Amino acid sequence: MNVTEILKSDRWDLGAGHRALDFANTMDWHLSDHPKDRLRSYEDFTDWALQGRVISPAQKRALDAEAKAHPARALKALEAARKLRDALQRLFDAEATHAKADAADLELLKDAAAKAISRASFVNAGGRLNFSWNEVSTDLEYPLSALAWISMDLLSSEKHKMIGQCADDRGCGFLFLDTSKNHSRRWCSMEGCGNRAKAKRHYQNIGKN
Repeated sequence: MNVTEILKSDRWDLGAGHRALDFANTMDWHLSDHPKDRLRSYEDFTDWALQGRVISPAQKRALDAEAKAHPARALKALEAARKLRDALQRLFDAEATHAKADAADLELLKDAAAKAISRASFVNAGGRLNFSWNEVSTDLEYPLSALAWISMDLLSSEKHKMIGQCADDRGCGFLFLDTSKNHSRRWCSMEGCGNRAKAKRHYQNIGKN
């Protein structure tokens, strides 16, 4: 699949409402007994990062070439991406359920954000300074910089109160930014877990009659 096809594809579910939550959702059914990791290779990671607008097409080409030339380093970078993703899942799970965040996960995110700052440059956007990671780099952990920073931004902003989680009792665990009225969203989608729950209630009510 080339860059244009990746950008146009729906391979990755980007319906969480925030890129940090989309990244956490690359582990399907993470609260179940049968989680499915969708980051199976380093190229999977850069595919997601491109479609999620975390890196540019030029950056993806540079990273994929570097990964092909150095497979051991690519595997190490993939492991770092998974480790950050798993920590973010637990942190966002804690926010969604009003539980206490794990100190080790917070420390991992802090360290990743510190590395992000060291890799960043300042850009003037609309009269204010912002961090940017748009330059092309062959550092295979480079996409984690932007991911760590936007995750810190989400957790430290008022939006952290809007983090929700699919209520499916099988362990879907899909994370999302709840922008519904009164923050009443319960499902990853009504077409998926929402419909199943509705059907389950229907048959339970029939059984009571």
